[in-house]
Amino acid sequence: MIIPYNKKAANLRGVISKHLKENEILFGDFGETNIELERDKSGYAGEVKVFIEPDKEDGFKVVSGWSGKVASRFPARIKAAATALKDNGYTGQYLIKHSEGLLSVKELAKELSPVELELERRMEMWRVLQDSSSITPGRLRELRIYGGAQGIFVDKKTTVSVDGNFGVAVGVMHTGRHYADDLEEGGIIYHYPKTNRPVSRDRGEIEATKAAKENNLPVFIIIKEEKNPKKIQAVKMGWVQDWDDQERLFLIEFGDAKPSYRLPVEQDAPFKLEERISARYGRTKQRPNQQKFRFNLFKQYGAKCGVCKVTNENLLVAAHIFPKEKNGSDDWRNSLVLCANHHNAFDNYLFGINETTHLIEMQAGVTKQQIGITEEKLTTLSGKVPHHESLVWKHQKFFTQNN
Repeated sequence: MIIPYNKKAANLRGVISKHLKENEILFGDFGETNIELERDKSGYAGEVKVFIEPDKEDGFKVVSGWSGKVASRFPARIKAAATALKDNGYTGQYLIKHSEGLLSVKELAKELSPVELELERRMEMWRVLQDSSSITPGRLRELRIYGGAQGIFVDKKTTVSVDGNFGVAVGVMHTGRHYADDLEEGGIIYHYPKTNRPVSRDRGEIEATKAAKENNLPVFIIIKEEKNPKKIQAVKMGWVQDWDDQERLFLIEFGDAKPSYRLPVEQDAPFKLEERISARYGRTKQRPNQQKFRFNLFKQYGAKCGVCKVTNENLLVAAHIFPKEKNGSDDWRNSLVLCANHHNAFDNYLFGINETTHLIEMQAGVTKQQIGITEEKLTTLSGKVPHHESLVWKHQKFFTQNN
């Protein structure tokens, strides 16, 4: 039950608050203090465990010790003490006792929830891994990160206390052999399992991976060597940021702490055609967030070329309309899903897309049949289309190039 704090400055509340201020150091060191009340020594005799939340201003939670059903009948002296604790910036769990005019306030050690305990366990596993001179499948089994052949290891016996239905995924295996996963420095687009096992097994692993996001728990991405799958190339700490049930994909980003992540904007949200984002240069130019950009496009449009029938993800490209090298934004509405062939044709203005009708227009002397375009107009699986401003910019460039 939530008990409202005292709203008015009452004498009893003031006495307790003054005592807490005068004994701040002792209370901070020992976590316990006794207050002798000079007023009537009668009243409620007993103890109540309360929880004072940092950002909750309307009241405190009764954890145990008082079984009443009406908040207005809650013991006044316990309530005054809880309010005085809040007034002085104290939060957490406290045991407040009163007997014959003696009020006792004791700070209680925080009791960790199953999620907090599991987070501590995983962080300790990560620390042990980082201190290891070599990482082997056997070592991962010892740490309960890896369970053998399965792509997603749940360790349900250990994690069922966190999520009672399916448990929570612990390890995710990437081999690059079974699925066309996009592995980059910053993360991975991971395909849902689709095996010959009973459907319930695959579904359980999918739901357990979703549970990692819902409980803000990291998972361990185990990357095997492509040429020798018996060897572990690396283990990354990852965080499930999003998923797409339609295309059966997870977006997992790497980091010792959970990276910030914003969900894709709605179709009618304010739009920016340009935004400056840093890029790293080496022998080839690397675009930050390219993997996240690709995931968002598949989730918004579906995995299909916008101008032909190709749906194989290995052949599809996440294509900016206003180019990235000109500081084009990563907003999904400044993009198209195209096959590699038609991405190249689009960049070279062999065809354009009318910003109003979305009809496909061809460069003079080039036919749809010649370059394999099978759609009359831009077509996506979801029915969503890019932002009008992006299409206007590209169509004007197409018109200039062909006149």
